[in-house]
Amino acid sequence: MSSGDFGGMAWARVSLPATLRSPMGGLLSLLAGWAGHPIRIDVPVDMRRHEPSLRSTANLTGLLRVELQPGDSSEAIRQQIRERLDRSEEADFVLGAAGLRHVPLWLMTRVARQSLRRSQASGLFETSGTVSNLGRVEPQHFSYDEFPCARVFFIPPGSPGLPLFATLTGGPAAVELCVAMPRWLLADYDLKSQIKQLAEALVASSAGCVATEPA
Repeated sequence: MSSGDFGGMAWARVSLPATLRSPMGGLLSLLAGWAGHPIRIDVPVDMRRHEPSLRSTANLTGLLRVELQPGDSSEAIRQQIRERLDRSEEADFVLGAAGLRHVPLWLMTRVARQSLRRSQASGLFETSGTVSNLGRVEPQHFSYDEFPCARVFFIPPGSPGLPLFATLTGGPAAVELCVAMPRWLLADYDLKSQIKQLAEALVASSAGCVATEPA
């Protein structure tokens, strides 16, 4: 387990069994259950799936905003995401954001700061968090003669106005779960212990979804 801080954010990482299958639905189900009320989670989607031959380092990301209820099963959540992906709904975010290219940066910054102040005062947010499944990443692609890479994980960028940003990264040694949260929301919480409990609950709830070989 590892953790750190950057720019007013705190992050923590925990390793899950490499044989854990489909942890995304289980994680979303647990977050809704822990919240105890309806939540919205943004799920980033790689738009390259529409153009498999495309090679680009651009941020070609769409977004699904998933509405979750306490008690939603992991399979029901996965089914909802699959059906919405079949309808290419992640592209709605990209199309809707197209008009922002004409908005001055200073104005977007002012609106974002005002939104953050409202959230800090009310405790209410447009979305409860973002959860990104980065899929399986092979460590050998990042290894060199004097630098053998054993694990790959992605520290979420986070935002002061986003309560939670979680990433899942698969690999031969483990599935790495990283979570970032704003420091100002963590006054009464120990992020490392909370993430450890979340990981234990995720493994327990996915006991029937563990394969004999890494996914």
